[in-house]
Amino acid sequence: MSKGFEVIPRFFLLLIFLVSLSSVVSSKPLTITVSEYPPYHSKDLPGFGINAQIVTAAFESQNVSIDYKQMNTWKEAFDHAAQGKADAAALWEYNQAHEEDFLISEPVYKISAHFFYNNSLDFSWRNVSDLKGYTISALIGGYYGDAFEAAEKSGDIKVVRVYDETENVKKLVDGSIDLAPLYITSFNYVLKTQGLGDKRSEFSYHPKPLFTNSVHLLMPKSNPQSQSNMALFNQGLKEIKSNGAMQSILNDHLNYR
Repeated sequence: MSKGFEVIPRFFLLLIFLVSLSSVVSSKPLTITVSEYPPYHSKDLPGFGINAQIVTAAFESQNVSIDYKQMNTWKEAFDHAAQGKADAAALWEYNQAHEEDFLISEPVYKISAHFFYNNSLDFSWRNVSDLKGYTISALIGGYYGDAFEAAEKSGDIKVVRVYDETENVKKLVDGSIDLAPLYITSFNYVLKTQGLGDKRSEFSYHPKPLFTNSVHLLMPKSNPQSQSNMALFNQGLKEIKSNGAMQSILNDHLNYR
């Protein structure tokens, strides 16, 4: 009988040890890859930018800490996470192809890209065929919708791909391109930070968006912890949307409009 009582305490000691070990493991910060896309993502902005602040707030509401890993390009950020070398990649526009390697979070928010152009250009469009004859600048690795991508691949439209939106905006300002599909906030931010704010009145954007898409956190399917980590993020996202914390972060956009 004494042996039976001796076994029970040992069992509970083992159980306590395992629970403690689990707590230690789960308290390890998650590593999330990002690159430069100010004001949404940037190592030079508070909290790594607006999008990263949202991701951090969602996880912090679930008592999960975050380490951001800054990559040189968005392709590197994507590939690094896809290979399971990071816990997640933030934040990416929805693309069905991502489902091959990643779990995709609930939508964080929706965003639209519009064609920006100099006011001296008589520009209007309804479909991609209307873009023939214009020189368009777009991001390397950026996805602008099936119709746009197909027209570029076939040579029906002329697209120059660059590495970042600052280069896109500068090309627009110096007149080396006709059009650039940009987020309104991003365009205004680049003009402001590059000392080109006085040029804003020279440009317009077409009211018809090239696309409207949702942005998401991606977690590699190769990581066995991704299911539970994603559940925590989605729950945290729901909470910061309902308590107003996310809207408070998004209000920072107003600084760049």
